[in-house]
Amino acid sequence: MKKIIPLFFLLILLSPACQEEQKPTIRFCSYFDVNTPCEGEFDQFPKGSKVWIYFELGKPSKGDTLTGQLYFLDNGKKSFVSEKEFIMNSGEDFVMDLMIFGNAGKFVVEFIDSEGNSLAAKEIEIR
Repeated sequence: MKKIIPLFFLLILLSPACQEEQKPTIRFCSYFDVNTPCEGEFDQFPKGSKVWIYFELGKPSKGDTLTGQLYFLDNGKKSFVSEKEFIMNSGEDFVMDLMIFGNAGKFVVEFIDSEGNSLAAKEIEIR
C-alpha cells in the first residue's frame, strides 16, 4: 500500500502537464457581448453583414503581437485584401474585430504570429 500512495500523488502532479493544449480557433459571429462571447455563429453571411471575427489563442498570451489577414478566394487562389495588427496584453487569450463585408464571395481569415507562423485560418462565405 505504501508504494501505491506515492505513485498516486505523482500521477496527480503530472496530470496538468499531460492535458492537451487548446488549439487556436477562429469564429464568425453575428453578435458579440461580454456575457455572450459569440452568438449567431455561422460560416455564411448575407452581403452587407456586420461580422465579428473572434480569434481564441488557446492559451494565455505573454504579450503576443498577432496579425489578422483577410484574403479573397477566386477559384481556389488567395488574393490579399487587408490586414490588422493586434497587440495582446499578458494573460489575454482572444482578440476580436468587427468587419462589414460589402462584396459577395468566399474569403479566408488567417491569424499569424510575430514570426510569420500561421496560427489558424478559416473560410467565410458572403452571399
